[in-house]
Amino acid sequence: MFLSSARLERVEPDWPDYLANLPAVQSLVRQPLRFTQSVTVLVGDNGAGKSTLVEAIAVGMGFNPEGGSRHTRFETYALSDQDRSVSPLHYHLVLARRANPRDGFFLRGESYLELADYLQALGPGPNPNSRLDRLGQYSHGQGLMLLLEQRFHAGGLFILDEPEDGLTVANQRIAAEYLAQLAGAGSQIILATHSPVFMAIPGAQLLEISAAGIQPTALEATEAMSAAREWAADPLGTAYFLTHPEVD
Repeated sequence: MFLSSARLERVEPDWPDYLANLPAVQSLVRQPLRFTQSVTVLVGDNGAGKSTLVEAIAVGMGFNPEGGSRHTRFETYALSDQDRSVSPLHYHLVLARRANPRDGFFLRGESYLELADYLQALGPGPNPNSRLDRLGQYSHGQGLMLLLEQRFHAGGLFILDEPEDGLTVANQRIAAEYLAQLAGAGSQIILATHSPVFMAIPGAQLLEISAAGIQPTALEATEAMSAAREWAADPLGTAYFLTHPEVD
């Protein structure tokens, strides 16, 4: 493993309220986040700060804020834009490392298409078998699977923000299995997700972010797993319940 912990000394006075009040930020001030397994999966409700946290970890480790490797350089916003999507959290997040990875990648679902355009603009690389310069020729899901296959490898640090975006459940299972294999081959994986498929990666450190802090949880205790089981048990009944208010 490369990263052992992440912590914050304090909430900075010039931070916007939304950032200062995120449950993830408040928790990091109270106690460090310690990475205990080769795979760490962060879960929690919208607004808990999962994406903000993994972004700060990725940028703190030298990755491009919108995704890619440490050598990737592209942005879809103006540097002078005060509403830019990248938070200042990475400037203050203290990351403790056991070692520096030789390579790695930051994959965020929301900017995958921009990343694909960037890689296509670079043109063919030195590897004649690489198809990363042709990601635009594939569907979103196909491209994500190709990116995992050709860019994620043993001995690297891989950070993913909602990798389920664009993937079928079947491909989520394949991707989760591949990430587990990478972890067994010396890679460290840190990901934020709403998908119970990725939450179920064997041996993963599963952490829930809430107002109570960043705390260990079990797959069966997550809201995502509960909702998935309820839907699978009676999909038509659940859909009817959600779309038809009760009539007295």
